[in-house]
Amino acid sequence: EKIMEAIGYARISLEDQSRNSLPGQVSDITSYCERNNLKLHKIFVDNGQSAFNFQRKEWKQVEQYLKANRKVKYLVIFAMDRFSRANLAEALTKMDEIQKRTGVKILTVTDPIDLDTEDFGTDLRRIMELMFSNYELKKIRKRTSDGLYTSMASGRWVNKAPYGYINSRDTDNKPILTIDEEKAYLIRLVFRSYLSGMEQEDIRKEIAVNGMKLKGNSTVRRILSNPLYAGLIQLPKHGHNAPAIIKAIHAPIVSENDYWIVQERLSGKTRATQRHDNVYLKGALHCYCGQKLSSDKSKGKSGRYYHYYLCRVHRKNYSAVKLHKQMDEILELLSFPKELVKDTAARLTTLIDERLNNKGGDLMRAKLSLQKVQDKIAATQERFLLQPDISEKVYNKVMNELKADEQRMQTQIAELNSNSRNYYSIMDELLPKLSDTKELFHNLPLIKKTAFLNLVFGNYLSYRDGIFRTPYLHFLFRHNELILKEKGLLIVEQSFSNGSGTPGSSGNGSWLEHLKELWDILAA
Repeated sequence: EKIMEAIGYARISLEDQSRNSLPGQVSDITSYCERNNLKLHKIFVDNGQSAFNFQRKEWKQVEQYLKANRKVKYLVIFAMDRFSRANLAEALTKMDEIQKRTGVKILTVTDPIDLDTEDFGTDLRRIMELMFSNYELKKIRKRTSDGLYTSMASGRWVNKAPYGYINSRDTDNKPILTIDEEKAYLIRLVFRSYLSGMEQEDIRKEIAVNGMKLKGNSTVRRILSNPLYAGLIQLPKHGHNAPAIIKAIHAPIVSENDYWIVQERLSGKTRATQRHDNVYLKGALHCYCGQKLSSDKSKGKSGRYYHYYLCRVHRKNYSAVKLHKQMDEILELLSFPKELVKDTAARLTTLIDERLNNKGGDLMRAKLSLQKVQDKIAATQERFLLQPDISEKVYNKVMNELKADEQRMQTQIAELNSNSRNYYSIMDELLPKLSDTKELFHNLPLIKKTAFLNLVFGNYLSYRDGIFRTPYLHFLFRHNELILKEKGLLIVEQSFSNGSGTPGSSGNGSWLEHLKELWDILAA
């Protein structure tokens, strides 16, 4: 009996240890050739290469081999999805091209050796297999996309860490960004220099001299535009969820207030502060589609100009007068009644007293914890150097966890070292002003109006069906959340209200930190 010649083709990642793994495919292809008296020249292997097109390296080698070795009459694959997950027409065209040009029959390990590959029934079955494999690929991609979005929506950055951060793991072994202090100082330098008035090109040269290896003329702008540095995450549009900027769980390198001031300057809006003050929601207000609203004006019959907000996607206009009147009502309800000012002041005073009384002991414990972590880091480094049998992967995993612990301890110590007595003066000056939030807001310059709105409404204030909406309402202003909803003024779509008449409950630290971040914006 004449022995026919064949080659095999396998494709998958070695990490897959299922029946479809590379060793499994190679074994099945080899067994198929032995059973059917085929002389197997070699098996080409794509280790983890995408099958979404035919530009992959090993596949090109398959085609070149078939052209150079005309004696080969069979190409054996494990299954149709190993051959291709490209669009159906491209896959069928490639299969037909190989079979007609080289006379090679393409078979899977479940096909009979005498399969008629030109039969309509064979074509139909292969079409169904290719369609199903393409469908499975899309399902996998959707699951991956959904998983990534869910992680990001919870405040976790799951992609590669930007310059100044390190990809680490928290105590639950979940991804988290930790600050790389050796590089973070350059990020702070970029923001500080830009806020002081330096040109971007001069900043780029300065950070290059100081050791930043990032290249490109847009380096500085990319850094200044990245919300991760302010402890924020930009969520993309996903399904029915509109784009949004949310609070991240990692520590910021720069303050959120500085970040938003930088964004305002980058957009060039600060040159026209007075001209745009009559559309002060611009820069903070979004359409329901996620697009930031721009502004314009139209001239009435009387010759007077009327300002309005505009979604350039839907070409939908919103009267500035109507929205401002509604926002004024919201600001009035955000104001603190006298009793609430008094109650909040009493609670904050207690918290500040507790922080001052506990500061010494807490600081000592934090420093001891930091020393223990740093000792572990040194011991781990020494062990890795002395015991070369420890894999680099295991070493990096342990070191990332220890570095994350070290970063948390350093952050805690920095907070404890901050002068808690400053909170007394902040509280004494800020709380009375919150009794008239509307007046407080309108006395701010435009750039701080935008920063205030973004802080209070979580960077994603939108307008739909005549009602302002937000996924977040600042901790200090939740006392009238239900009333705002009942009046059709504002809906908090992820409510944190505890139903009480005082600001929602939170950890003791949060009261003081929320007060401080508000003060950072309102202070001159």
